[in-house]
Amino acid sequence: MTCPVCRTVAVPGARFCHHCGAALPAAATLPATERRIVTVLFGDLSDFTAWAEDLDPERVGAVTDRVMAALAGAVKTFGGHVDKLTGDGIMAVFGAPVAHEDDAERAVRAALSMQRAVRRVLDDERGGGAPLGLRVGLNTGQVVAGVQAALEYTVIGDTVNTAARLADAAAIGTVYAGERTSLPTRHLASWRHLRPLRLKGKREPVEAYELLGLLDAPGTRSGLGDEAPFVGRETELARVASRLAEVVDRAEPRVLIVTGEAGLGKSRLAAEVERFVGGSGIGPRQPRVFGVRCAAFGELRRLAPLADLVRIAIGLPDDLSVARPSHVIGRASLSEHAFVEERLRRLAARLARGAPDLAPVNIEMLMTLLGYGEPAGPALAGGEPERLDLEAIPTAVADLLTGLATETPVVVMVDDLHDANPESVDALGAMLSRLSGPILVLLYGRPELVRTAGVLTRIADAEVTALPALRGADAARLLGSYLTGGRLPQPDEDRLLATAQGNPFYLAELVTLLMERGALVAGADGAWRLAPGSLGGRLLSRDLAAVLAARIDALPAEARSVLRAAAVVGDTVPADALVALRERDGRPTAVAALDLDRAVEELLQRRMLHRIRGGYAFATPLLREAAYAGIGKADLAERHARLARWAAAGPEFAPSPEAADAFVAEHVERAAVLADAVGLRPEAEPRAGGTAGGAGRCPGRGCVAAGGPAGTRAGTGAAGAPGRGAGAGREDHRERDGRRRQPGRCAARRRPGVPARGRRRAFLRHLAGSARGGRVGRHRRGTG
Repeated sequence: MTCPVCRTVAVPGARFCHHCGAALPAAATLPATERRIVTVLFGDLSDFTAWAEDLDPERVGAVTDRVMAALAGAVKTFGGHVDKLTGDGIMAVFGAPVAHEDDAERAVRAALSMQRAVRRVLDDERGGGAPLGLRVGLNTGQVVAGVQAALEYTVIGDTVNTAARLADAAAIGTVYAGERTSLPTRHLASWRHLRPLRLKGKREPVEAYELLGLLDAPGTRSGLGDEAPFVGRETELARVASRLAEVVDRAEPRVLIVTGEAGLGKSRLAAEVERFVGGSGIGPRQPRVFGVRCAAFGELRRLAPLADLVRIAIGLPDDLSVARPSHVIGRASLSEHAFVEERLRRLAARLARGAPDLAPVNIEMLMTLLGYGEPAGPALAGGEPERLDLEAIPTAVADLLTGLATETPVVVMVDDLHDANPESVDALGAMLSRLSGPILVLLYGRPELVRTAGVLTRIADAEVTALPALRGADAARLLGSYLTGGRLPQPDEDRLLATAQGNPFYLAELVTLLMERGALVAGADGAWRLAPGSLGGRLLSRDLAAVLAARIDALPAEARSVLRAAAVVGDTVPADALVALRERDGRPTAVAALDLDRAVEELLQRRMLHRIRGGYAFATPLLREAAYAGIGKADLAERHARLARWAAAGPEFAPSPEAADAFVAEHVERAAVLADAVGLRPEAEPRAGGTAGGAGRCPGRGCVAAGGPAGTRAGTGAAGAPGRGAGAGREDHRERDGRRRQPGRCAARRRPGVPARGRRRAFLRHLAGSARGGRVGRHRRGTG
């Protein structure tokens, strides 16, 4: 949930925005404990105590306020959450309560922004030559996030402690980071590898890196998909070619909105469209392409797509300080201001000569948009909203593009529009509604773009097309390119493609991960081999986990809760199981049922679940693994126990009584393992409600009947790893063990003449009796 006034992400459970104080529309439900991958930032003012010792408290307070405001502002600018402020430092979290695909990058950029801001504040406040400065530590890893002691949202774990120790070890004015922060950001930042640091409280030396700065020309994350052939998008490319021909023939603008989930290839399609237009022979005049990308964070976001369009249109170099706030780079020089103004005046004069009937280019508004309204005035991105004319600026950009279209057709492409702030989206929509002439506008973004983009959904004649997943043959061609022309055996290829579900990014990440693990190896004559059972364990790479976590966090709270409940059940989810796992929050049954239906419909629309007979199934096991990984272990233990009790109560959800019994056994054991992992007390629900206690194993694994599907693919003892759920296939266990499991000898399951429902109840009583006895029977596989 975000604040309706300032758009800041609200802290779960808060009734008021922590940034602007506005009342939130409804208090967010206090989240259960979550497990998250985050980047933690600690900033500490060195020697602040010594500097403040002989100063008046009011001066110390004034300086502290300025510094803390600058630090908190940098965190907010880059989408982080201020966890706490101390007298001379700050702790911030990137990735909680909301995850992004690039939280490590955001933290790195925020750290550099903090250093610049603190240097400006402290330049005049050093008092007696004290070596004041900011030390910053960054660390990425798993934490437990939630509301602590019913007071405030925070994160806890060794990741936090290590970040604090890195800040302590950092030199004044520097940023130290752990390896898991530096690795995913090497395409955009320069790092110096330090000698392993001995940090307080750490048994072993810690690998550390010093941030030297951002690269002048940031690259992209390297991966298999970077050089992959362009396959399976012939229909979409043909649609763009057709619309461009219509625009040229009719001399009228068209807007095409292309939506698709992360990894489906929107940016790749945009690059191919630009390449196609550059080599096309449509009409007597070669179209010009203006391609821009929306930033998800930073000081430069305000109306940045429009500013970039103007910059490209008038041919300004990339390194010129365009649309950059003065508080970041200082005032523009008079020569720079004059250079930009001269470019605009020459272009305006040329367009006026070619099309005298059109509205003249509004040079003043365009200069303001670029950050050069007045040599001594504020830049747009750093100015106050009340100083800007948000109607005149889109009109000025539309007039400029319309004038350029009189010379040659124009193709405007805006990528990652879902990352633009609401003000930019509204301004872009206002600009599009004022265009005329042969202009084709292509907007690329996530599916939520057309749900929440406001004015964009009301543009006359806007055409929305959803980018589909790759078809089987196209996905197989792409896989072949990843394997350098080699082939997998057909069953292995089918399983791999089914896991990726036609998403090129998912497929590239899966292949890379399996290669790194040695599970996907090349053989003779271009033949590849997939190790048995390799698709049954954890399959989320670092980048893929971040993408899926961000997708899950973008869901409404109710839908996110239902998705996580479904992840506990299995890859396939009986409809009644979701009802059994719903939170007991005191809502009337009818209201809870309606909310559940709405949440499920949201998940179906977003293609996270799809309907099957008797329930639902996850679109891909990868999504289920990501949803499962975000649930705290204590919460998971309670849910698995509740699910086992529901299944043992007798609902006919499984294809056979044996499968139902295996389902109960799996979830009972999983609850026991998780309860042991977090040290739940004996009276806790997962222990007292029919699951195994102590350090023992649930006997259910050994009680699985002959031929019944066993539970998890990841193997026993992998606490926190998701299982397959009801109806899991037997092939995975044949792959893993090379044989079928032997029949169990549990008396509760061998009774002749006992109906299936009675056997399940007797089985659960059997397990509960073992737990109440203070020790779980340690049944071996195949023994009772």
